[in-house]
Amino acid sequence: MCIRDRLFIEKGGVQRLLQLLKGKRSPALYEQVLWCLSNILGDEFELRDLALTKADIVEGLLQFIEDNESFPLTVLRNIMWVTCNLTRGPPYPSYGRTRHLIPFLCEYLRNAKKDLILPELIWSLVHLSDGHDHQIQEILDTGIAERVVELLYGRDPGLLVPTIRLSGHLLSGSDGQTQILLDAGLLGPLEQLLDSAKSLIRREVVWMISNVLAGNHRQIQAVFDTGIPKKMLNLLEYDDYTVQREIIYALSAATYYATLDQIEILVHKWRVLEHFISRLEYEDKKILLPILKGMENIFQRGSTLSEDGVNPYVSLVESLNALKALEHVQFHPDGEVYEGVYKLIEGFFLAESRN
Repeated sequence: MCIRDRLFIEKGGVQRLLQLLKGKRSPALYEQVLWCLSNILGDEFELRDLALTKADIVEGLLQFIEDNESFPLTVLRNIMWVTCNLTRGPPYPSYGRTRHLIPFLCEYLRNAKKDLILPELIWSLVHLSDGHDHQIQEILDTGIAERVVELLYGRDPGLLVPTIRLSGHLLSGSDGQTQILLDAGLLGPLEQLLDSAKSLIRREVVWMISNVLAGNHRQIQAVFDTGIPKKMLNLLEYDDYTVQREIIYALSAATYYATLDQIEILVHKWRVLEHFISRLEYEDKKILLPILKGMENIFQRGSTLSEDGVNPYVSLVESLNALKALEHVQFHPDGEVYEGVYKLIEGFFLAESRN
C-alpha cells in the first residue's frame, strides 16, 4: 500500500475532496476533484476500503449529482470512473456501502445518449450485480432489462463486452429474474451474437445461454424454439476450445431440469451423448466433469423409459462403443473425475448387465 496515499486518506484528504464538490464551482475543478478521487479508489482495494471507512463517498457523490442539473461530458465521464473504481472487485467493497448507487446508474443507463460514458457505467453495474439474488433484484427493479437487451444489439466491443457480462450476472439469479430478461427479448440478440467474429464474445454469449438452460423447463424450451441450438452445435464442430468448452457446459446444464421430451430432443436431435463421448479423451477436468454429470442426468431420466431393465440411453452409448472410453477416464488423476465416471459405470452399465 502506498504510504503517501494512506496518509492522505487518514488525514481527511478524501473528506476535503468531497467538500470541494459542494456549492457552485467551475467544471474544471469538479473534473480534477473527481479524477483525484478515481485515482485513489482505483489504486488498491485496501486503500479503497480505507477511504470508504473514512468518508461517506457514495453519499457525497450522489449529493453532488443531485445538486447539479447537468454536467459537461468530461465531468460525467469522471463521475463514472469514480463509480467504476468504487465498486470494482473482487474483493468487492461492502454492498451496503455501494448499493445506493444503483438507482442513479440505472436511470442514466435508461436515458443516456452519450455512449462515451456507458462502458464505465455498465462495468459499475457488473460489479454491483456480482453477488446474491437480492443484488440482482435491486437492479432489475429499476426496469433496465429492455435497455440492456437493446444494448446487446450494438456492435462496439467496448460497450458490448460489459453489457454481455452484466446480462450474464443478471441471468445467474433465480428463474424469476431470468424470466424478466427473457420477457424483454434477450434471446434475439444472443442468437445474433453467436455469429460474432470475436471468440471472446461468442464464449461469453454461450455462458449466458448456459445460464438460461440451467433454468426451468419453460426457459429451456424458449431456447429450443430459437435458432440457438443449431448455431451452438455448428460452433461445437469448429470453434476454438474455450468456446467448445462453454457449449459443453450449456448442453450439460440443459440436462438438469429438462422434461423427458426435452431430454429426447437433446439425445436424438442434438446428439448430445455423441458430443459428450467424442470429448472423453480430453484431460481437462473442466470439460470432463460437466460431460460426466450430463451423462448421469440423461441416464437417470432414461431409467423411466427402461423396458426389461434396459435403459435406452445406456444402450445407445454402448452401441457407440463408448464404454472403453469411459473406462479409460477412470485413470484420470483427479478424484472428482474418477468418482464421476465410477458412478456411471457402476450405477448404469454394470447394474444393467447384472439385470
